Amino acid sequence: MGTTLQIPLQTFPSAIVIEANCEVSELNGHYEGTEFVPPKWYNELLNKTDFKRVLIINEIDKVAKEKQERFIEILKYRKISTFELPNNTVIVITANNISDNISPEIISLVATIKD
Repeated sequence: MGTTLQIPLQTFPSAIVIEANCEVSELNGHYEGTEFVPPKWYNELLNKTDFKRVLIINEIDKVAKEKQERFIEILKYRKISTFELPNNTVIVITANNISDNISPEIISLVATIKD
């Protein structure tokens, strides 16, 4: 099998990047007092103009398959907790090795590009 196509993050200069190895507290919403608020990255995504809404989940192959599956809600339902992603959001997942290092459920939700 050939090597995976390498696309640098600079290809999407205005993208919001979530590192796959982030803490779950950075991924989900949280309470501030009695109000449930979205994660910081979600608000940043909402503030982008329509044609610049790109969300990157970076280096998903660097975390265990079980930990990867916390991104299923974003990929399958296009939301996190009770917060829906804008319809025009493009989601990109980066990985260095997709052969054996990606959860089968994640693979079933995305298109893969490799050379």
